[in-house]
Amino acid sequence: MKMYSFFSCVIIMNIIIPVQAQVTIGSVKKPEPFSILEMDSKEGGIRLNQLDVPDKQSVTTKLNATSNKNLTKGLTIFNTAENKMQYWDGNKWAQVVSVAENETTDGLDGQFLMSKGADTYPEWTTLNVPVVEKGEFYLYSAVVKKDMVGVDLVFKENNYEPYPEDLLLNGPMSKEWHEIKGLEAKINIPDIPRKPGDPPGKIYTRLAIEMQTGAQMLCGPDIINFTVRDNTGSDKLVSHKDPSWISFGLGVFIGNDTEGYKLKQVRSYRLEGLAANSFATFTLIGAVDNLPAGEHNIKVAAKRRTHANFMEQLTASEIIMTVGKPAPGSGNYSNFMAQSFLRANIYVIYE
Repeated sequence: MKMYSFFSCVIIMNIIIPVQAQVTIGSVKKPEPFSILEMDSKEGGIRLNQLDVPDKQSVTTKLNATSNKNLTKGLTIFNTAENKMQYWDGNKWAQVVSVAENETTDGLDGQFLMSKGADTYPEWTTLNVPVVEKGEFYLYSAVVKKDMVGVDLVFKENNYEPYPEDLLLNGPMSKEWHEIKGLEAKINIPDIPRKPGDPPGKIYTRLAIEMQTGAQMLCGPDIINFTVRDNTGSDKLVSHKDPSWISFGLGVFIGNDTEGYKLKQVRSYRLEGLAANSFATFTLIGAVDNLPAGEHNIKVAAKRRTHANFMEQLTASEIIMTVGKPAPGSGNYSNFMAQSFLRANIYVIYE
């Protein structure tokens, strides 16, 4: 009879427990429809399992030994060594982040909570966002390139050709441009919708370009000796240095390999000096408006133009100057000093 009663209880429990899918602990209050388990008591709270370092390591060993890592996710403990709540994310213990006791829960106007990484409290941080008025430009994207290889410019006949806009890089009408390879950059111009009432020539996008490089020439000045007579009537030999100089151009070309690269910004410079291996730094700043939407490539190239008359004695294959690198054999200039930079910022109108 007792055996019968025992099995009857087991059967009844197996029937009742699965049916009771929602449970309230601490009172007879019926759980809410969205709750599986509720705690309802005015006399206490939930106390997580308290684990010190050895206990935690023992649990960690068991978790790592579990073949199905998804089953381990969400296990939560209180780490007594660090006084922190932690949960297992399937691979490691992660911090249950809360606001530290010595921090306020509310930030100031304009602040946001910034993560400081795993197991670290976030902190309120002020973000300085510039105000852009309608009709003004805001920065859309930026590209920065550096080159320490540079190019050699060899002796050629003087040329005085102009640099018209859209001149093709090394096309039939413009040869001998030498590309500074490391400055090639890829940009993407956004497609800004045009409004029917927009005035002709309105600027929607602006590509701002800033490029800087160093240049050095090998040639020294021309020494001219001549005789003058001083106030005593004596002849005196006088030496005069005629500065050496070379003019050259720096050009920014935009396009692609299929349609070619068109000149969009250019400046002509003059490098001169009263000693061999003279050098200087040159900067090009410009802007290109309303490029077609889509992807473009930027190339930067240098070209020699003219030189001092006495340099006509040089041979056609002789290097007379370098751009973006020191001249061969020079000891007063380095790659670090001569390196080239390109910055390309795309601005979009705010409306």
